[in-house]
Amino acid sequence: MPVLRLTGDKLPLFAVLLVAMVAELIVNPFIVMETGSLLLARALWATVLLAAFAVAGSRRTAVVLFGAAIASVLVATVTGMSSLRTAAQLFRLVFLCYVLMLVIRRVLSDRTVTLDTVAGAACAYVLMGIVWGDLFNMVEGWRPGSFHVPASWTTGAGRDMRSALMYFSFATLTTLGYGEIHPTDAAAGSLCAAEAVVGQLYLAIMIARMVGLHTSQRSG
Repeated sequence: MPVLRLTGDKLPLFAVLLVAMVAELIVNPFIVMETGSLLLARALWATVLLAAFAVAGSRRTAVVLFGAAIASVLVATVTGMSSLRTAAQLFRLVFLCYVLMLVIRRVLSDRTVTLDTVAGAACAYVLMGIVWGDLFNMVEGWRPGSFHVPASWTTGAGRDMRSALMYFSFATLTTLGYGEIHPTDAAAGSLCAAEAVVGQLYLAIMIARMVGLHTSQRSG
């Protein structure tokens, strides 16, 4: 099933995904800090996965990756096993990378600039930040201490770093860099540099393309 467009009787799936991702980024830290539990946070993660699956459609690859991601999240939540949490992070990361690829391909295939195109481009940019945040979280789990995170930024009984590293990911993507969270070795630093480069290239290329398409529309 192709990605749906923001026209007529079609659902605004790009907009739904964008809202779900922004809600997760904003609401999750407050939920974890106030409750000390990751249960509601994981429910929001699942909402993002559902919205991403709606955008991806019923492609076989999307169904398999989504099924693996959502099942691993549920099992990890019920059992609490660290190995299953790592598997859930990996499946979520792979699935979101796949959706990111689909969204970018769809946006680049448009020959006119519509609200759907703009929403898709925004979705891809936010997805980049979330994908890199998940990647940072996995690296930190694999090599503890790869990132310097102040104790006050960790949340919950397990000192979860996901919210802090997600914030750091978007600070890196936008090249903001306040400095309170930073990589502590060359391997983690190279991932940060790659995110900053890709983020800036994406903005430059996508904005230039949209301006060019919009100009050609008006002149035509």
